[in-house]
Amino acid sequence: MGSGVVSPVSPIIEFEYDFGKTKAALLYLATKGLPRFDKYQACKLLFLSDRAHLLRFGRTITGDNYDAWEYGPCPTRTKTILDGFQRLVLGGPSNMPEAIDLAKDFDITDEKNPHYTPRHEANLDELSESDRLILDEVAVRYGSMTFDQLYQLTHDLAAYTRAWKGGEVNHYPMRFEDFFAETPDREPVLREIREEQQLRRLFASVSA
Repeated sequence: MGSGVVSPVSPIIEFEYDFGKTKAALLYLATKGLPRFDKYQACKLLFLSDRAHLLRFGRTITGDNYDAWEYGPCPTRTKTILDGFQRLVLGGPSNMPEAIDLAKDFDITDEKNPHYTPRHEANLDELSESDRLILDEVAVRYGSMTFDQLYQLTHDLAAYTRAWKGGEVNHYPMRFEDFFAETPDREPVLREIREEQQLRRLFASVSA
């Protein structure tokens, strides 16, 4: 017989979205001389960057959440902004402030298969040393991969396979805890991240 004591549910890992850092990360990647830089590659490279930074440093770069779509993991808010940005640059309507802001930083070439061309360098003040380290590594390791290669790579990760269920729903939320699925001895790291986030929430609630 059990003791009747119910174990508390582990807090969910979550981060605060930072558009300034996201825009800087996109510009930073786009200026690395990649063979192409379209919405698909932008979303996949942000995912790989956020995942790598989380595994090594305990936080993501952008703070965005991720959804599992049929074509792979995708940053939730960033995808919406990129959709609005493309509509705006290609002559459609968009009143989204972030999309309007992004249109000042990127041009689009090849309207049938839109590619993003940066107008200037990234604001490095938005990116920490560890952010730039991970973005450099991701650009070198994955920047020249084809659509099919990025598709296969991201579809094979447990964070994606545990979230994707198929069926009539076109996307499902991914859990940051699952980003650690392939990482040995992950529990102490996850526990430290959860404790740090609990302390931040507690401090925020006391300060409010």
